[in-house]
Amino acid sequence: IQLDPSAPANSRTNPLPIQIEYGMHHTKMFLTGYDEIIDGNIYSMIRVAVHTSNLLRGDNEMKANGAYTQNFPLKQSHASNHANKRMKRDDAESACSFELDLARYLESYGYSKRQKWYPSTASLSGKSVDSSRVSLSFREFSLPDLIRQYDFSTAYAVLIPSIPGRHKHETYHNFGYLKLRKAIIDAFPAFRQKGVNSDAKPPVLCQMSSLGYLNQKYLGKFHEAIDYTSTHNARPVQDYDRVSKHRPPLQQCLQIVWPTVDEIRNSIEGYYGGGSVCGKTKNVSLEFLKPLYRRWTNVSSDPLQTSRHVPHIKTFLQPSNDGRSIDWLCLTSHNLSIAAWGQVQKRSRNQTNDEKILFIRHWELGVFFSADTLSRGNGKQARIVPLADIDTDSNGTICLDFEDDEGEDGNVIRVPLPYSLHTPSYAGNENPWTDDSVFYQQPDVYGRHGLL
Repeated sequence: IQLDPSAPANSRTNPLPIQIEYGMHHTKMFLTGYDEIIDGNIYSMIRVAVHTSNLLRGDNEMKANGAYTQNFPLKQSHASNHANKRMKRDDAESACSFELDLARYLESYGYSKRQKWYPSTASLSGKSVDSSRVSLSFREFSLPDLIRQYDFSTAYAVLIPSIPGRHKHETYHNFGYLKLRKAIIDAFPAFRQKGVNSDAKPPVLCQMSSLGYLNQKYLGKFHEAIDYTSTHNARPVQDYDRVSKHRPPLQQCLQIVWPTVDEIRNSIEGYYGGGSVCGKTKNVSLEFLKPLYRRWTNVSSDPLQTSRHVPHIKTFLQPSNDGRSIDWLCLTSHNLSIAAWGQVQKRSRNQTNDEKILFIRHWELGVFFSADTLSRGNGKQARIVPLADIDTDSNGTICLDFEDDEGEDGNVIRVPLPYSLHTPSYAGNENPWTDDSVFYQQPDVYGRHGLL
């Protein structure tokens, strides 16, 4: 079913109680059930994959994308007990949030039909089948209820969902940029901020494949809410319509990684690949954005060989204070747009009270990582470091293997970030890519002068 929040409310394609103009479904996710043999027994597992690629050959073979995958066992199974031994006991509350967020997100799809999901175990006669797997093969579940049967307590990511709607104060911290802010606050308690030098605060890096209309006020509020050095003192809901007089200029604290015209022209797809990097001239060329732009590629090195691949990945992150590692990272379907992340508004312009809502137009889904979330895998503190190079045996994934990479700074988890934390500013003759220009003077490698 193609979900479309701009379709009539309570319809087959829009299960929401309201119709939202210009809304869309933009999430990229797989949920895959399978049986796995562990210690000679057969267990039912689910794989959750949150990624950035569309189901297109060009997206998967030609463009730079990212994916998070993790497998989870059924609750009350031996596999679940084995996994829980590696998790810190005091993570129970935060671990359950993954299940709550995923089930709540799927409920918004309106998939309430109950059905059997587990095949009969009769074909497995003679084999040792986990008892929890046997009992569930006779029961019917809706999709959200099916999710609740699995044990997500070892999840090393926090889900960051957006659901179209006008979310009230009881729920708005569960969605959009307010949910990302909550994850950052949980990962960086207020006492951690005492060690941050006010003169050397790390910038927030925003990298995306589509740039919608933004205004300076919104982008400033967005940054203030997700910068871990400032978010504890921010009031994004109460002060939604106020501009802080003490906030530093955006060019000092936020960077936008966006390809130049020449980077698109020189990609392996040429100008044609730029059709997946959506940005209208009227949005991309706003004056306040120009100092924020950074190149997609680092002119001095290209360890992951991504410089000629058009970016379709979306990442939001904040480096460490010394710029050598990553303090937090969000891999997501969200582009940098108000429709995706949401905007705090008054519930009604005609109301005299001060009730606020978070208005979101899109379905989106991302995952948030930090040293705190990654340590849940086995209770060891982790440090996130971008890959400096790739070994011949590497497949470009995050590997929670703490055995081989321990140092003075703790366990190092290497992330295949496809751009540099220190990617340079545009040169004086470089311009940001826009997808509505009909003709470019310089031809690409195929002799084309534009998208067509």
